[in-house]
Amino acid sequence: MEEQQELLTVCRSRGPLLVRDAWYHNAPAYHDADVIYYLQSEKKFGDEWYEQFTLLSDLSPDEETIFASFGKSCREKIRSVSGRNDVRYTLFQQPSETVFARFISDYNKLSEYKGIARAEEARMRSYLGKNLLALSLVTDDRDRTLVWHVYRYNKSRVLLLYTVALWFEFPDSQARNFVGKVNRYAHWMDMTGFRAQGARLYDWGGWYNGASDEEKLRINKFKEEFGGLVKENYNCIVYRSWKGKMFRMLKKIKS
Repeated sequence: MEEQQELLTVCRSRGPLLVRDAWYHNAPAYHDADVIYYLQSEKKFGDEWYEQFTLLSDLSPDEETIFASFGKSCREKIRSVSGRNDVRYTLFQQPSETVFARFISDYNKLSEYKGIARAEEARMRSYLGKNLLALSLVTDDRDRTLVWHVYRYNKSRVLLLYTVALWFEFPDSQARNFVGKVNRYAHWMDMTGFRAQGARLYDWGGWYNGASDEEKLRINKFKEEFGGLVKENYNCIVYRSWKGKMFRMLKKIKS
């Protein structure tokens, strides 16, 4: 388990292509796949690259110091959920197929409601097979889903991949607001859980470096309630084989 948690690359299939995901590399390091995604590099390289800003929270201080770095309103909302008998939190370090399937089902509800793309199930399954996928779930006392968080887990850096908050399934504004508090509570519980496992950085999975998209700005504001520092990374792509280069050409035609 220890070695698996420190894996920094995974190979997976994507239709006819062999694809490799590698993270935290600052130069090409692999030649064994058609397409290689170098994620969260500190340098730009390869055939294509784009900036990806994110927010990082340091998990190395003690819990009291970390919690004190949160905004006052954020701390109050977390405290309002902590200890309640009608809220159940679980961190799945090695999620079962049943747990994973429940997440996919709930994510599909969110994607349908918001009209967004479905989760990258194949990629997540490749992480799941290497014990690199962690999920947390908060339910109410009727076992109704309130919030999911999904992570790619490495001790060097825990990366938030997906958040699913099913606030839209509750009819009244008070219940919907409560789901927002639960979401903050879940992040805090995740941070303490991963910190206990030895994780050093909590990556919020992106930070919008713009000024025009109101929804993304609201998400920025939510994340900034937890403190943290903005970090600029690059996601880089190398099209290694003729199949990879053909895939790139087809992408350009489609776009």
